[in-house]
Amino acid sequence: MIWRDVRVASAIMILMSEQDAAIANLKQKLDDHYRWPASYPFKFIVRREQVPEVLGLFPGENFSEKPSANGKYTGLTLEKIMQSSDDVLAVYEKVKVVPGLMAL
Repeated sequence: MIWRDVRVASAIMILMSEQDAAIANLKQKLDDHYRWPASYPFKFIVRREQVPEVLGLFPGENFSEKPSANGKYTGLTLEKIMQSSDDVLAVYEKVKVVPGLMAL
């Protein structure tokens, strides 16, 4: 039984290190592409009924909304002046609470 627990813990650690590497890679790409501060376009796709949940995470911000052809999903775009790649990553971290949200 202990070996199974060790294998599970090892698998979790590998996934966490892969996530850390992906975040570091995105941060590097952002820093290579942008000169901070910069305008950054956040694009999200959510189910229509989740739009208020996403908008509630960003009070006072102006989103553009575009419904999908069948009306089941909505594309949300927020153009925001960001001070650094860390600020961009913080926004993506913030929207993780919305189940099924797709960030583009």
